[in-house]
Amino acid sequence: MKNLFFLAALFLVFSNISAQNENEKKESKDEKIKISEEILKHFENNEFDSIVKKYEYTSDVAQVLTSSMLEQAWNGLYTQVGKFEKSEGVTIQEQGENKIVINKCKFEKGNLNLILTFDVENKIAGLRFIPVNP
Repeated sequence: MKNLFFLAALFLVFSNISAQNENEKKESKDEKIKISEEILKHFENNEFDSIVKKYEYTSDVAQVLTSSMLEQAWNGLYTQVGKFEKSEGVTIQEQGENKIVINKCKFEKGNLNLILTFDVENKIAGLRFIPVNP
């Protein structure tokens, strides 16, 4: 009887740990999606300083990322694909230990994906726009 009670208690502990881990994964996923949506909103509002200062980046990205670079890139996109209209959905993929957030963006003249790469420490290791595959 004691063994049965012990096994039941052990099962409850492991079940609780597993549920807690799943909740942490979901919160982490939700946070990455939120960051992607916020960054897109900052682009739309020409708030390039906010993109640089508000989020945590890997040292490699932080060394080269400037608000003027983001502004130049955004203005270049405007010239090529027109005004940003809306986000059409966000997905997350795993690539090794990195998480890749793909935010499908509709512009006047075409669609682009905003790609954010998060490293194992949840720092942004990449930020770029690429054409959507047909």
